[in-house]
Amino acid sequence: MNGAVSMHWADVIAKEVSEKNEHPIIATGISPTGILHVGSLREAITGESIRSALKELGSDVKLNYLIDSFDPLRRRYEFLPEEFEKYVGMPICNIPCPCGKHDNYAHHFIQPFLDVVESLGVHCNIIWTHELYAQGKFAETIDISIKRSEDVHKILTDVSGRDKAFIPYNPLCEECGRFTDPILETYEFPYVEYKCKCGHHGKADIRKMEGKLPWRLEWPAKWKIFGTAIEPFGKDHAAAGGSYDTGKRIVKEIFGGEPPYPVPYEFVQLKGVGQMHKSTGSPVTGLDAIGMTPPEVLNYLFLRVNPQKAIDYDSGMGILDMSDEYDRMESLYFDGGATDVEENSVRAYEIAQHNEVPKTMPLQVSCRHLVNLVQMADDFEGVKEILNRTRDMSSANEVDMERL
Repeated sequence: MNGAVSMHWADVIAKEVSEKNEHPIIATGISPTGILHVGSLREAITGESIRSALKELGSDVKLNYLIDSFDPLRRRYEFLPEEFEKYVGMPICNIPCPCGKHDNYAHHFIQPFLDVVESLGVHCNIIWTHELYAQGKFAETIDISIKRSEDVHKILTDVSGRDKAFIPYNPLCEECGRFTDPILETYEFPYVEYKCKCGHHGKADIRKMEGKLPWRLEWPAKWKIFGTAIEPFGKDHAAAGGSYDTGKRIVKEIFGGEPPYPVPYEFVQLKGVGQMHKSTGSPVTGLDAIGMTPPEVLNYLFLRVNPQKAIDYDSGMGILDMSDEYDRMESLYFDGGATDVEENSVRAYEIAQHNEVPKTMPLQVSCRHLVNLVQMADDFEGVKEILNRTRDMSSANEVDMERL
């Protein structure tokens, strides 16, 4: 590509972090309590783009994808059968799979999403939060949280401005299987005594999967455990007095760690529908999106704009328009001629392929044209036959055909 490359936002973050950290760890994650829509992909793609940019700078970088599988089911969502009412309050890793084909409720909702993340080429370590609790990884931060609960409460009050009742740890009742409140006066490491609403009285071992930290403590505890250097997260967490503001003080003053470089992002809206949410289901899931959008184009859609800008996902003609734009940026990458305004989009094209761009210009057949062809042919062999009649396909290699 001719001319100087402008600094894409992922490059700006990568440069700043690489100057301070030789082995940066990026963290992204999600709570699979419901159907994961296409907008949920923004966090994973943002994290992957920064990982790719850091790797290109020579950094020994890792991307962790944390699945919050120990979160409770807060209510029975509309898309769940009535029988799931009895599971409200239980950790989603302990709730049966709705379809009976997965290990549990969490696995049911996250597996299709993980398949999409893999097909997008996201290079990440999959980490299940319930396993971290089972391995005792949270034991130290739980112990500190309980012993310094008054200090934590003061930070939460000072930063959020709300003096709400605060519980630093929620034991998991061994009788009913739901999270409950502890009796902190009886805490003696490693046991927290509790009396559940179901009437059971027992003890929870903080070294085991017998209880969890509330979100405002669990998030900074993860930063401390992994030494997280960068984390993308939704703009709701970045609001003044929100969980990032409380988290960065808790990790420093309570856990003795450092907060990560924040990368807040705007939500993705479905054109004609508005903001999507996993608790209500979605007309377009992550699996739907990857089923009708080429992976590199879906990556490009999220990377062409700054994370703090909203994206309207158009699952109709917008996919074809975005594919055309992607092809145009690919041509500009190989042939040159990009304007100053286009330079950033050309760089987004590179990062959309994890900075592993082909050495020569790939065969281009527009997605718009292919959509017409698949309506004329019975299968891909039929599509190829029509293409061979209408254009010279002699230079097409295996990679080109796989892409088509």
